[in-house]
Amino acid sequence: MRELHIGYFKKAVLNAGALLAIVGATATSTRAQVQPGVEQTYPSVNVESSILEYRQFEKVEITGSSIVRKEQTQALPVLSVTREDIRRSGKHSVTEVIQSLPSMSNFVEAAQFSTTGGGYSAGAIHGLTNGTLILVNGRRLAPFGLQTIAGPERSAVSLNTIPLADVERIEVLSDGASSLYGTDAIAGVINIILRTERQGFEISAQSRTPYQNKGTGWMTQMGWGHGKLDRDGFSVLLSAEVAHQDDLLGKDRPYASQGVIPFSHDGKNYLAKGSSQYISLSTSPASYYQATPVTKYSNAFYQNGECAEGTAYFIPAAGNNHCRSNGYLGLGIYPKQDTQKLHANTQVILDSGHKWFADTIYGETQEARATNLWPYFATSVSSVKTSPDYQQALVAGLTPSRTTLYWRPDLPSLEMVRSEKNWQFSTGFSGEFAGWDYRSVLYQAQAKARRGGQSIQAADYLKLPAFTRANITQPLNDANPLTAQLQGMVGEPIIQEEGKTELTALELRGSRAIYERDGKDVMLGAGLDWRSEATSYEKLVNIDAPASFQGKRRIVAAYTELMIPVTFDWDVNLALRHDAYNDVGSTTNGKISSRWAINPKWALRGAWGTGFRAPTVGQLQQLDSNFRWGVTSYTNPCTADLVAIAASLKNAQGQAGRCYPTSGMDIFGNGNPDLKPEKSTQESLGFSFTPDSNLRLSMDYWRVNISNAIMPLSDLAVIQNPNAYRSNYVLNGSNYLSMYIPLQNIGETLKSGIDLEAQWRVPTDWGRLSVTAQGTYMLNSKQKKSTEKEYSSDLGRYSAETMTVIPRFKSRVITSLSTMDWTGSVVMNYVAAYTDSDVTALNLETMKDETISGRKVSSYITWDLISTYAINKKMEVHLAVFNLLNQNAPLSFSQTSTQVWGANTINSQLWGRTVQVGATLRF
Repeated sequence: MRELHIGYFKKAVLNAGALLAIVGATATSTRAQVQPGVEQTYPSVNVESSILEYRQFEKVEITGSSIVRKEQTQALPVLSVTREDIRRSGKHSVTEVIQSLPSMSNFVEAAQFSTTGGGYSAGAIHGLTNGTLILVNGRRLAPFGLQTIAGPERSAVSLNTIPLADVERIEVLSDGASSLYGTDAIAGVINIILRTERQGFEISAQSRTPYQNKGTGWMTQMGWGHGKLDRDGFSVLLSAEVAHQDDLLGKDRPYASQGVIPFSHDGKNYLAKGSSQYISLSTSPASYYQATPVTKYSNAFYQNGECAEGTAYFIPAAGNNHCRSNGYLGLGIYPKQDTQKLHANTQVILDSGHKWFADTIYGETQEARATNLWPYFATSVSSVKTSPDYQQALVAGLTPSRTTLYWRPDLPSLEMVRSEKNWQFSTGFSGEFAGWDYRSVLYQAQAKARRGGQSIQAADYLKLPAFTRANITQPLNDANPLTAQLQGMVGEPIIQEEGKTELTALELRGSRAIYERDGKDVMLGAGLDWRSEATSYEKLVNIDAPASFQGKRRIVAAYTELMIPVTFDWDVNLALRHDAYNDVGSTTNGKISSRWAINPKWALRGAWGTGFRAPTVGQLQQLDSNFRWGVTSYTNPCTADLVAIAASLKNAQGQAGRCYPTSGMDIFGNGNPDLKPEKSTQESLGFSFTPDSNLRLSMDYWRVNISNAIMPLSDLAVIQNPNAYRSNYVLNGSNYLSMYIPLQNIGETLKSGIDLEAQWRVPTDWGRLSVTAQGTYMLNSKQKKSTEKEYSSDLGRYSAETMTVIPRFKSRVITSLSTMDWTGSVVMNYVAAYTDSDVTALNLETMKDETISGRKVSSYITWDLISTYAINKKMEVHLAVFNLLNQNAPLSFSQTSTQVWGANTINSQLWGRTVQVGATLRF
């Protein structure tokens, strides 16, 4: 086919050249020789037409609509991030591009590696992670492979699958779209549209160097393509991406890993202590602790009133200053990561009205992070007076018979590992048939995930020949024989759990003009969907996780859309969709949207609709026994009511329960087959103003209200109203009072805000100058975890109820100057200040612990510089400096990662100034 087209092309060029030569010669001859009234004859010319391009495939398909049209019309608020935008941003991955958008907040990111809800990276439009639908070329991906059946959800799609070099554009629809896409599109849709054509071979490479050369990384991309669909009738594309990133440890960013943080509030000075899990009396060499008759501490770290480097200065309310081990320094902030991604696409014109296509994406990710401290060991000081610990206790002024040794190796932390293998394959046909623009596609997607780690128990220490009191009271250096034996205990990580989600879908949609009204077409769109979803989970070792399970379901859906031109300048769209699930019933949702072009400069748009989000397959699986999925974040007060409830509960042996005032109470859960879909209503109203071709302004108000939200009951509500929630109390394996909190349809969420965008460009003597400003201003963000409770707001303040904080305003401004060969950009990123979470801290004047409320976290501003220079048509070089001023994350106790103390990793980044260099070659 290609040879045939090339032959036609060459012949057409020759004929056209001959024709031009003849016409030119004839015109000259006529001017020179032709006399008035004399008839002139001309030689015959044989003209053959060149091959026509496949124009029928140039129609536009817009995210949020099933109607294929001749031009892009923005009836809905769709933000398009083009390939050129991505190139100018200098971003390293699809995850970075999406999470840097101001409309994204409260998303899952890499620093949340070991939290209950973390372990992957996702997008979250307006802070609704579980209400954001991720599509690739308009098709679903399988959600994260390790599904949960209780506790925080892991139902979002991981963004680690898609190679950035093959992204044509990313369309973000910030309005509900369940009427077209079905479940998960309550907040909106992120549609990642991949390239289908590439000419020749392209290879690019880049390296990243964060501040102090910590967490460095590199990436290599290769791509090859052949054929142009509209010229050759076919196209083939192949791409591969390989990347590596070193981990970033707490010691690499000391301001976020101090363990004990000094700060001021209302003119007073305080010290805030991190988690007792990491700021520990267990040290190496061992610490000495005497409880009675006077509390005393002693270890080798406190010398001459100062703490040794890498330890935490500790001032307990009772005095006796000393130093403790600071485990935060050895923990990983961001994991070590290796990724491999592949993309292949083929398109073939079958005849003048039909196209066959096939598309495959594959992504593989391996991550490792230092996340588990060595277990601590405690024992009484020896009663043998010649024992080294007895003698050291005496020297420290302690009573040996009343003193305990606390020890933990100060060796590198144990690693947790995680891996993903995700793919999607799709094939189908599109084109025109009987006046319909149609697309039919069959696709499959799968996501596999595994998690595990290195594990050592304190009892294992006793098996080591060198584990003696003499050795644990000495530093773990090369001279200590215990050091090598401890290091020998560290083996390869053991996989603890693995899961898989699968998706098979068949979609058929079409649209056509049904009649003309005032010079514009009335368009009809319709579609049918069939989908099968499955999930499986296997617990491989005894950990706090559910027993193995698996589940499956089927969904059949039908939808229709009607676009009516009320006038030539005013369109109204009506959409309706019905979904039938074989496990949770049926739901019908509709939407009305409209756009009115008031004049060539002003346009209004608005929409109203309903939406839904079905429970995941995993959440519907009820197991034979409950499992522990979390711990409360506050100390169990063991009030009289709680003590009475504990005494009323009996274990299997008939023993009464006990209430134990620990730092946290165990939380148990299970699946719930009675869950129903969440319901929502969405509305938006906006305008765009285009005074000329160089300036465009837009503003969109949006609001989403979710009812029947799937969530666990607030543990705070359970402990504050124990008698009202008596049925939510159970006993754990140690016979202590605990909570049972399964998922239920009990929550409500309300969010609203304004999305802003301004684009301006102007030609100058130095090149084209352009400025793009984007921002999201939140008006409302609140949630309640039971129908009886009042809303708890996390807007501009931390909410203990939801453990989230949403900044009131996020924005970025991109200023670029471009010439034929060079593009330079300056980017300002802004996150507004917010009120921090309450924190317990020691008042350095009164030497008493206080609860600090209302502390302000300062706003966070960073500047990026990005530049690209084309040396010639085949080679260009790239340079970017992110966080140019090396701005540290502001002090925040609103924790988003269990391994970081004093920084919020969603609203700020801890990489510091990062230099990125790269080059691209084309052949």
